[in-house]
Amino acid sequence: MTAAYQVFQTQNDRGLALSPLNLAKTKLLEEASLVGLNEESVRRRWENISTRLEENDQVSSAAPRRAFTHYLIVDEEYDVRSRVTTKDFYRTFAAALDKHEGATEIRRFISKLEDYTDRYIDIHEGTVRKYQRNKRSLINDQMRFFQSKNSHAPVVLLYLVENIDTADEMENLLRLANKLNVRLNLQDAAPAYHRDSMYQLVTKLIDSKQSKWEDEAEDLIKERTVSDKQLKEILKGRELPNSRFTRFLLRALEEDYYNAGSRETRIDLDQVDLEHIAPLSSLSSERYSTWAAVFNHNEERFDHYKSRLGNLTLLADRQNSRVRNGSYAEKCAEYEQSDITMTQRIPDNYPSWGFETIEDRTRTIAQDIVNLWGV
Repeated sequence: MTAAYQVFQTQNDRGLALSPLNLAKTKLLEEASLVGLNEESVRRRWENISTRLEENDQVSSAAPRRAFTHYLIVDEEYDVRSRVTTKDFYRTFAAALDKHEGATEIRRFISKLEDYTDRYIDIHEGTVRKYQRNKRSLINDQMRFFQSKNSHAPVVLLYLVENIDTADEMENLLRLANKLNVRLNLQDAAPAYHRDSMYQLVTKLIDSKQSKWEDEAEDLIKERTVSDKQLKEILKGRELPNSRFTRFLLRALEEDYYNAGSRETRIDLDQVDLEHIAPLSSLSSERYSTWAAVFNHNEERFDHYKSRLGNLTLLADRQNSRVRNGSYAEKCAEYEQSDITMTQRIPDNYPSWGFETIEDRTRTIAQDIVNLWGV
């Protein structure tokens, strides 16, 4: 019986809270000591990995335990084929470490953890440098999009970065990964269902030849998401929050659909706002008295319309600050000057604003989403 397992059993018998991560660390230090490695050196390397993951603002709050499980899934040497729960983490980690016998092998195991950590952090920060320079920014942007409202995206991205060497192939797989994430989010899939979809995608990739990966991803999208017809119906009544995912979604529509192939530079999401055409407080604030009349002072109905797709667009933050409290006519004067196509079109397509207008534009955008991310 190992010392780490003895710690586990003793604390478990006493009903004490256990830290699977600390048990893994104990196991590693124990095995390193048995083969003559400097225990203090191994401890420092482990703690450096843990600190880098814990202190990085972009990495999940479940780090480093979740990061380590992602490493073990991605590395086919360990044959970990599915999500690892907190309960199973120590057993899975110990089984992986047991594949490394002797000082040289344990050093290799620690080096692998360090290398994976470098790439894991790069994925979260959008600073992956593996791909050619002219495609690097686009690929990192797509990785950020995939991680929006998707806490288990890193396991997929780490597998792709580890196994795909060409920028074009990476673009294609990221396009499909984002299609899966977009559809799951828009159909409001339960968190566990969303999570399991990410691990199923990795499993499909591991189990198939690389030449079949795009087909496998497409098949999974069809299996795990609703039909295009159902998705369009959902979107007609779906309310979207003011979130980074929503801004990514609209930017993708703008760049990859409305301006497909024509825009050389991508919109900087840090310099645009999610614009509610009819302000969120249209019927609850006196400063929006003109808007209240537009919606017949029906606050209850407006609450179901204000965050629908039809009432949303993107607008440069400098423009948003100028028209935030304006009437529809004042907003349209600013929209006409926008560099964003979906926003420029609003004045021409919609001379006035109201419930019916939001419904109409929602149907249009819902169809555009299905056209771009359809199956």
